[in-house]
Amino acid sequence: MRQVLFVLILVISFFMCLEAVRAEESLVPELAMNTDVGQVVLTVKPCTMANRHGFEYEAYATEKGHDDHPGCWKTEGPLVYVWFPEISGVATYKKMLFVPRQKI
Repeated sequence: MRQVLFVLILVISFFMCLEAVRAEESLVPELAMNTDVGQVVLTVKPCTMANRHGFEYEAYATEKGHDDHPGCWKTEGPLVYVWFPEISGVATYKKMLFVPRQKI
């Protein structure tokens, strides 16, 4: 009986640890899409730039040899809209193009 109880506790502990790892993986702070000159990066930080179009979160574009280009983003259906005030424009991308960003 003790062995059965021990095995049961081990199995329950295993699944609790597995669930904790899954929850940790779902909290990705940045998603990125590669471009020919850098990346478009979506963050989970709130957008601090005043806008009237519902862009909720910070974004930025990287460009080799230049400073980052700040922006904000929102999503609707299968699309991501990124507003870049620097150029007064909105870029549209497919959600599926963004993957968790890996920093090197």
